[in-house]
Amino acid sequence: MGMGKFHESFGRQNEEMYRHSKSAPPKNIVDVLILHLRDKYVIVHKAAIHALQWGGDWLDRNQAIEALNLMLGWLGTYRKDPYFLDDLCQAIIRVSHRFADLKNIAISFICNVLPTKEHIVDEKIINEIIRYLKPDEDEAVVELAARQIAWCLANYSRNRYNRYDDSVREKMFNWLHQIPHAIYTSIRSELLESARQLAAKDAWKVCYFASLFARYGDYIAEKEVFDIAVESLNGEKRYEKLQKKLRIFGEIAAANINLQNGEIAVADEIMSKIREIEI
Repeated sequence: MGMGKFHESFGRQNEEMYRHSKSAPPKNIVDVLILHLRDKYVIVHKAAIHALQWGGDWLDRNQAIEALNLMLGWLGTYRKDPYFLDDLCQAIIRVSHRFADLKNIAISFICNVLPTKEHIVDEKIINEIIRYLKPDEDEAVVELAARQIAWCLANYSRNRYNRYDDSVREKMFNWLHQIPHAIYTSIRSELLESARQLAAKDAWKVCYFASLFARYGDYIAEKEVFDIAVESLNGEKRYEKLQKKLRIFGEIAAANINLQNGEIAVADEIMSKIREIEI
């Protein structure tokens, strides 16, 4: 057996031995895995990365710093190999998540190599990010993640026959609902452009963005995306009921705009007309 194959086998054996163990491997075993991250042989450093996908909690802080320095260096190398990049990003997050400062650095680097332009890969990486990054943590990092989410929601269509795909996108929206108002303001243009694109091609899901805009009192953006969604359904007889509801929601947003501007009488007039319509 060549040395490359030997080290690959070592990494895989340790992954399998300790994946379901309650205790971490001995420190010297972890040190060897980190050493393998330096190896120029693809099969060797990939085996170590795969082991750390499951064993990120094995490392103490000093080991985590060393491993992260090496794995972050591999990000550029594997940027054009999105399916392994997914494994690498998982390993980076699993190694760093217990140390807030390291996690912020790691996620910042990961956001800078996104998007990969591979739908499944980008959604998986973003899902991993929002699993460990709370929306009220470091604002600079949260803003980077939020921009990537906005891009993903705008550029990838949901698979209407895949509930898992739908649930992943719902998690993204739920996460965005919790970002600080200052971050929302900073990325509003990206969110609105994403919403416009979604409203034009998937009127069913425009309510997610509309809810987000309403959450931050941005009724102008809310009304705009409802209007786009209504327009996108023109001529589609089977969607007449949906179109009617979306139009009413848009009018409610218009009423809220007037309330914000102190035009209470106008808002009351709009709401009176809505009450006459059967939703």
